[in-house]
Amino acid sequence: MVTLADQPLVTYDGSIDDIPATRPVQGRKLDVTTADAKRYRAHLIDEQAHVAKKVGATVRQHYAVTTNTFSAQLNARQLVRLAATKGVTGIAPDRLHHATDDKNSTDFLGLSGRKGLWASLGGSAKAGKGIVIGDIDTGIWPESASFKAPALTTRKPTGNSGKKPTGKPAEDDRYRPYRDGTTTVMHKADGATFTGACQTGDGFTAADCNEKIISARYFAKGWLQGVPESNRAGYISPRDSEGHGTHTASTAAGNANVRATVGSDDFGAISGVAPAAAVAVYKALWESKDGTQSGGLTSDLVAAIDQAVADGVDVINYSLGAQFESDYDDPSQTALRNAAAAGVFVATAGGNAGPDASSLDNTAPWTTTVAAGTIAPYTGTVTLGNGKSYAGISTSVQNTVGSAPLVRAAAVKAAGADTADADLCVTGTLDPALAAGKIVVCDRGTIARADKSAEVKRPAVSAWSWSTSATRASTATCTPYRPST
Repeated sequence: MVTLADQPLVTYDGSIDDIPATRPVQGRKLDVTTADAKRYRAHLIDEQAHVAKKVGATVRQHYAVTTNTFSAQLNARQLVRLAATKGVTGIAPDRLHHATDDKNSTDFLGLSGRKGLWASLGGSAKAGKGIVIGDIDTGIWPESASFKAPALTTRKPTGNSGKKPTGKPAEDDRYRPYRDGTTTVMHKADGATFTGACQTGDGFTAADCNEKIISARYFAKGWLQGVPESNRAGYISPRDSEGHGTHTASTAAGNANVRATVGSDDFGAISGVAPAAAVAVYKALWESKDGTQSGGLTSDLVAAIDQAVADGVDVINYSLGAQFESDYDDPSQTALRNAAAAGVFVATAGGNAGPDASSLDNTAPWTTTVAAGTIAPYTGTVTLGNGKSYAGISTSVQNTVGSAPLVRAAAVKAAGADTADADLCVTGTLDPALAAGKIVVCDRGTIARADKSAEVKRPAVSAWSWSTSATRASTATCTPYRPST
């Protein structure tokens, strides 16, 4: 990622002869459709191509909205020459970033109730009305009830702008999104206009967008170039194969009072923080089959940030981070800084690591970075056959299992499997015949807990898993605790 000295569109002040400023005035969003913006953008792209050509590099992607940067595959000689090239202000590796998150509660945040924020706004039906939240993540699962909404309709444009719908809209219709050809248009509460698109691909069509999911795009040029097809999992489209993007988008803007059930368990009604807001999806995090290449590269993330600002989002949700704290001059942080300068509220996650030094990510002062809260989790108590009880986390286990032997996972490992991997219940490390009929203790770490349970269950259905420390007993009774919220 090679960054040049000239300002990007969101901060350009008109310092170049014959090209007026493109920086938006305070309180307004950037408009990339003006003649001046198009002209300056072309100037930046030409400049980037010229610098790359000097060292014989081929540009992979150009960025001009929130950062004046290009990406390219460079050898050592090209790196050295670029570092000495006039106008080059930074060179950064294309790093892999990973999804991060934690759950939140509308009650905990003071949104619900008679004296809550929603009530002061006129109810949850108006909370976020006229706002577009750009979710940069793993995509979206449009069938989720949290995103249920009427289909987008085509409304005939009128007037000199060619963008506004016919007639004077009703109060509730003022911010209603609509299609204009293949473009989604939404007139927002700040007086600006959002323009997006529904990008089709694997398992995703234009019909998967609606008046809640008003736009969906994906960014994978860098990731696809570095990950062989044999190791790719999921959908090459805005569709979410992991669930993280669906989780973060529904947390931010999911519909109000959606019933949440898992199997026969009812967890009550859930709501997004801004249930009336619209969602624009920017998928830039991807899934690999072996997990080692899951995430998103800086080059694709910057492309997503650039597009979100160009489209006209009001908020960027950025629940992701690198293994270590990002430098403030990292291209992704520069793009977020300039997005904030353009009037976009940037919400980022503090990360899942810690408490080691530099394990908190997204610490730049131009973002609002949120760490894990102190909300009481769903807990369960496991009572073993020897009478000892252990408290843990559970959302669904509520039955007595056994009598059955309680064993460490390594005791039922497959022949040839590594003992440490077997204790973690890594996929393919356990012998199904040995695990059948036993309560298997899996150590925490390395792979997802659901994957540990799947490994214990494979393929026999009579085995159970319990992820905690090893204790010997013959039965386990699990009693769930349900919070009052």
